[in-house]
Amino acid sequence: RTMNSSGVGIPIINEVLGSGMVEIKNLGEGPIDISNYWLCDRPAYDRIGNLQINCGDDYILQPGELLTVVLEDITINGNDGEMGLFSDNSFGSSSSIVDYVEWGSTGHGRSNVAVTANIWINGAAAQPFSNDQSLNYDGSGDSQDDWTVGASSPCDQNGFGGFIDDWNLIGNPASDNLRLSVVSLTDQNMVDIELRTLQGDLVKLHRQPAHKGPNSMTIDVSDLRSGLYLVIMRSPSIKRIEKLVIQ
Repeated sequence: RTMNSSGVGIPIINEVLGSGMVEIKNLGEGPIDISNYWLCDRPAYDRIGNLQINCGDDYILQPGELLTVVLEDITINGNDGEMGLFSDNSFGSSSSIVDYVEWGSTGHGRSNVAVTANIWINGAAAQPFSNDQSLNYDGSGDSQDDWTVGASSPCDQNGFGGFIDDWNLIGNPASDNLRLSVVSLTDQNMVDIELRTLQGDLVKLHRQPAHKGPNSMTIDVSDLRSGLYLVIMRSPSIKRIEKLVIQ
C-alpha cells in the first residue's frame, strides 16, 4: 500500500478478531466516511454503516484513527476464511475492492478480485487463529507475511512497534526553525510532532507522513516565546518526548 496525495483518506483492514469483529484504520492524510463501505467474506456481506460500533467515535475516520465494528451477517472462522473491504457493493469489481486478507487456505471467494487489484498475492494465506486471538496487520505490504496472529486489541495500535527506527532534534536550542531527522521502517507512518509547554499546553502541532528510510521535518517556531518546551513525537508504534530550548 502506498500513501496517497495530501488530504485523501485511505481505509484499510487493520485487525480481524476471532470474536467476530473487524478493525478499520485510516492510513491517509484526510478524513473519510466509511459508512457506505462493505465487508465481505463470500457469500456473506455487511455494510459498515449498519454495524454496531464496538470502539471508536463514529464512521468518519480521521487520519490514523481506528474503528472496530461488530459483524452481523459475516461469521469469522479463524481456521479458514477471508475478509475484503469494498468501497461499494460491487463485490466482483477490482476497482471497488480496497483491502483484502485471507487465512488458513487460498482461493476464497474474493481472492481473485484482490489479486487482480494488486492488493493481494496469488496463492498467499496468513496463519489461522483462534476465537480469542486476532489477525493483525503490520502496517506495510500486501502478503501473508504482513499479518501476524496475536492477542485481540480492538482500537489499540497493533503491538508490532519498530515503525520508527530513530529520530533526532537537529539544532537544539532552536530559534526560527526546529528540524527533525526521522528514520522510518515502513511507508505507512503518519507522524505527529507536538510542541507543548512544560505545563502540557499544546502550542503547535505538525503532522507529516514518514516514508521508508530517512525523513527530514521542519517546524516554524519563530512565533514562540523563548523558553523550555516539550517535543512529543507520536506514530502508530511509539511516543517519545524530548526537551527543546527556544532562544
